[in-house]
Amino acid sequence: MATDDDLEYEPDADEIEAMRESEQAFREAHDLLDDDAWDAYCDGVGEDWLASQTGVEQAAKEFILAYSRSLVEAREEPAPESAPDPQPEVVNAPDKDRWPYDDLTHIEAPFFDALAETGLTFSVQPWMQHADRKYRADFIVYYDGRAVCVELDGHDTHKTKEQRSYDAKRANWFQSRGIRVVRFTGSQVYADVQGCVRELLDVVRESQARP
Repeated sequence: MATDDDLEYEPDADEIEAMRESEQAFREAHDLLDDDAWDAYCDGVGEDWLASQTGVEQAAKEFILAYSRSLVEAREEPAPESAPDPQPEVVNAPDKDRWPYDDLTHIEAPFFDALAETGLTFSVQPWMQHADRKYRADFIVYYDGRAVCVELDGHDTHKTKEQRSYDAKRANWFQSRGIRVVRFTGSQVYADVQGCVRELLDVVRESQARP
């Protein structure tokens, strides 16, 4: 008799890969690489098998086959996409305390407000220039003759492999010049901007504690 453990059994990755390889080899050997042809073949095998069953056993087999088909259909349905960060639209903020920064994004504006409350000295979107190249940071926070670069990553502008590689190159450039880089995603800023600023303050305090 099947136990709950039997019903909840799931093959491990090696078993799944072996089954996939076996299925692929069978499909290649029987000219069933076309998905429609493969589906038709599987349906035919299932129908022939059910036709050989009788009575209660046939009803049970029909239930199992229907359940198996529902699992296949569920796997074929596209997985729901995770909600992306909202677009970093420009904030037309009339708040005089942000002047002259009238082009802050929806990620930068709340971070600016929270950072301004700390009393730290900081620059907004400054260009950092050197002989080899230059980069523009989202924020640079200054303290005790040192600095921290704060980068705010929106979903749409930091999601590809190329963009992440570029971000890493930027971070290395800043860090090679003694400027530590702290990153926050748009989701983090929207969820808890005060928590992000507290984390930044922890970085500053940690650096101040070093000789």
